[in-house]
Amino acid sequence: MLTSGTGLPAPVLDHDVCDDRGRFLGCSEIAYPAFRTAVEYEGDYHRTDRRRWQSDIEKYQAYAAVGWRVVQVTADHLRVPRRTVQRVREVLLQAGWRPGPH
Repeated sequence: MLTSGTGLPAPVLDHDVCDDRGRFLGCSEIAYPAFRTAVEYEGDYHRTDRRRWQSDIEKYQAYAAVGWRVVQVTADHLRVPRRTVQRVREVLLQAGWRPGPH
């Protein structure tokens, strides 16, 4: 979904996000480290398991504290891939990414 043909830069998969001292904050399935942007898939498990939900909130707060942005997507979002790509594009542009020749 966020690979070739979207006009977006190539993401890094399963990227460990750390703070400036190297402390592990979390692992994101899809990330754009140069732009401190993560894309997180929120399946029902993330919503229905109280511990997972709490852990996700803490993870995203930790990311924000070190300047990372998080784009959260669900199965419904993935049914409209163009819109999801547009959401990621908007966040990357806010983070300083500029489209260009690939």
